[in-house]
Amino acid sequence: MSYNDIYAGEMSIGDFVVFNTYILQIYVPLGFLGTFWRFIRQAWTDIELVLDILDQDQGIKEVEDPIKANIHSGEIEFKNVSFSYDEKLPKEEQRQILYNLSFKVPAGKSVALVGSTGSGKSTIGNKIAKDINKNFGKTVIIHGDDIRNIYNFKNYSPKDRLELGKSNSNLCKLISNQGINVIFTTVGLFHKLHAYNKLNIKKYIEIYIKSSIKNLIKNKKKFFYKKKTKFVWGIDIKPEFPQKPTIILKNNFKISTKKLSETLVKKINKKLNIAT
Repeated sequence: MSYNDIYAGEMSIGDFVVFNTYILQIYVPLGFLGTFWRFIRQAWTDIELVLDILDQDQGIKEVEDPIKANIHSGEIEFKNVSFSYDEKLPKEEQRQILYNLSFKVPAGKSVALVGSTGSGKSTIGNKIAKDINKNFGKTVIIHGDDIRNIYNFKNYSPKDRLELGKSNSNLCKLISNQGINVIFTTVGLFHKLHAYNKLNIKKYIEIYIKSSIKNLIKNKKKFFYKKKTKFVWGIDIKPEFPQKPTIILKNNFKISTKKLSETLVKKINKKLNIAT
């Protein structure tokens, strides 16, 4: 049409250029307006979804006569769990995320190995840690001597020993409450401390490494027995051996610690009804 007007002399080329410029100046803003309108509609839709979420009742509605949970252990087990997205799509087009997943998360257990100084608590504790970790999940082992070294705790009087023992018990509780098994090797020969542990720590297992103090002194298993020092169990502190330990393991030093550890693991598994 413009060509015909120019050919007929009714419109110059300059008029044609000006006319097209005006058209572009009108068209481009209209194009942006359409884009912004689309954004506005999408934003309004999103706002409606947010308002719907905000309108939801946040309170947990309880039934009139709820069934009380009867939970005796904190163990969690997943057995043959499968999960996929896009359930409505054909099976071959679904995205499989989990396929027959099975695992067990055991509750935290605290295992305390108590006994006289030099009876083999630390050595046996180190040897059973791997089996405890395998059978019951993530496990840490803590030795009483390590705690003393970390805090530079040099006091050995009965009062100081008892206070440290209770602090160690609280540490074990803190760790086991996070689902981590704890093996703690300590002397801790106080009836008050044994009772405190049983009351304070859930799923507490007390293992008494029974050894003759006379043999320990005779064999000089620890430096306490080699030279005269104060506040030594069996010499100037009367030991209060566990009265009702979960497990008793006798160590007369005629059997290797490897054999003793294997025996102890079997006793622990039997006590907790774990097949070996």
